[in-house]
Amino acid sequence: MSDRDLFAIQSDAKDLHDNKTYEDYEQRLNEVLDSNPGLKHEIIGQSDERDMHVVYAGNPDSDKRIFITAGHHGGEVAGPLATLEILREIADPQTPMMERLLEDAYIAVVPCIDAQGYDHQGRKFVDLNGNGELWPLDKGRWWSDINGTHGRRNEESKSEEVRATQGVLEDFKPTIVFDLHETVSSLGSGPTSPLMATQGVMVIQDVPEGKVGVGKNITRNSVDRGFDIYHDGFIEKVVLPLIPQPDQVVKKEEAIYEVGPLIDGLGISVFTMWAREHGAEGYTFETFENPLSYRVDGQVAGVEGGIMAHMGYSATERLGSLKGKVEDVDALAGKFFDQYEVRTHHVGKYTYQTIRGDGGEIDVYGAWFGKSYVDVRLAPAFEEQRDRMEAGLNELQSEGYKDVGGEKIDKIIDGKVLGKKGAFLESVESIAAAPVRAVRSGMRAVHEWLTDNSGLYEDVDGPFSGYGA
Repeated sequence: MSDRDLFAIQSDAKDLHDNKTYEDYEQRLNEVLDSNPGLKHEIIGQSDERDMHVVYAGNPDSDKRIFITAGHHGGEVAGPLATLEILREIADPQTPMMERLLEDAYIAVVPCIDAQGYDHQGRKFVDLNGNGELWPLDKGRWWSDINGTHGRRNEESKSEEVRATQGVLEDFKPTIVFDLHETVSSLGSGPTSPLMATQGVMVIQDVPEGKVGVGKNITRNSVDRGFDIYHDGFIEKVVLPLIPQPDQVVKKEEAIYEVGPLIDGLGISVFTMWAREHGAEGYTFETFENPLSYRVDGQVAGVEGGIMAHMGYSATERLGSLKGKVEDVDALAGKFFDQYEVRTHHVGKYTYQTIRGDGGEIDVYGAWFGKSYVDVRLAPAFEEQRDRMEAGLNELQSEGYKDVGGEKIDKIIDGKVLGKKGAFLESVESIAAAPVRAVRSGMRAVHEWLTDNSGLYEDVDGPFSGYGA
C-alpha cells in the first residue's frame, strides 16, 4: 500500500459473507464506532423499525464535503459492505494521505439506506402515499423503488428512508456525493449476463452545469488499482440495434455515463440527480457479476479515485504522451522521481505498468510493433514537481521518443488495453456488422466467440453458458 493511497482495498471475503442480516451488519458498524470515539454518529431514521445511521468524520469547517451513501436497494449488498470498509479505514488511518484527507475534508457516510431490503435481499417499493412494500411486488405504474422517489414534490409520498437521507444531505451541504449500487441480481440467466461477468465498475455522472466532473478519475483509479471497468460493446453493437431502448442514459466515455433526456425530461430524480440540484457533483456506481470481495473492493477503489480528484490529490493533468521503446521501467522512473513504486496490471493478454511517485504518475503501455506508449500525468497537489517532470519528458524526447501529446492516447489504448475485453470489443463490432436476423442467432454467435476466446477472461471459472441451443 502506497503512502499516496487512501484505502488498503483488501477486504476479507469471509468477513463480507458473514454479514447475512442487517443485525450482523450493525454489529460490525458498531465495532468500528467503538474503535474510534472521535467519530460522530447519529440515528437518522427508521427502515421498517431498523435504525438508519450516519457517521461523520474529518474537519467540519472544511468547504470540501464528501457524502457517501449505499443500500438504496437493500439487496445490492456490495455498497453497504464497501461503506463499512471505508469507515474502518477512516476510523484507523493507515496512510499519510488518509490523515491529510481528514484534515482537509468533512465526510458523512450513510452506510445502508434500505435496511429492510438488506435483511430480505430485496428492495423496497413505494406508492404515491409513501406506503412501502418489498420486492417482488405486482406494482402499478405509480410505484417506484425508494431511489426513484427523491424528486417527488409531496414529502409524504417519499419513503421514510428517503426523507431521512435528504434531511442529512440538506444539513450537510455536500460538494460531492457517491451512491453505491449493483447490477447483479437479475443477470443470472439473461442473455447479456456472461458479457457483464468480470466487469468492474460503471459510473453515472450527474454534475451541475458548467462542471467537468471526476468520472474519468473514478474509472481510471479502478483500473490502476487492478479492477476492470464496464465495457458494453455487445449491448451497443448487437442488442440496441435489434431492440431499440429509450435514451435514458448517454455514454460519455468508457464506463462513464450521464443522465439522458428521457429521465431529465420526465422529471424522474434518483438520489444523485437530487443532490446535483442541491449543488453537489453526484456519482452513481454500478458493479456487476463478480465475487463479492471484488465488487466491494472495486467500489472502494472507485470512491478513492473520485475523492482524490475532488480534493486535488490525484494525477489529473496530463503533461505529455510519448511513443518509444521502454527497455527499463526503473530507468524511466528515475528520470521523474526519487521514490516511486511500479504496479503491473495484467489485462487479458496485455500488460501495462503504472509508475507512481510523489508528484505524479506514468503509465507505460505496450509494447506493440516495438514501441511503447508513455503517458505522464501531474498531480495538482504537487506543483513543485512540475519542473522535474517536464525535464524528464524533455530528456526522453532527446533520446528519440516521439511526442504524441497531440494525439488522444486514450483512444489508441481503449479497446486494446484498458479492460481485458479489448479483442472482445473488436470482435463484437464484426459480429454486429454482419446481418443478424434474430436475437437468438446473435446470442449464439457471441457465445461461440466467448467459448473460443475464454482465455481473455482470467477471473471466470468454467465455461460460459446461458444461451441455449
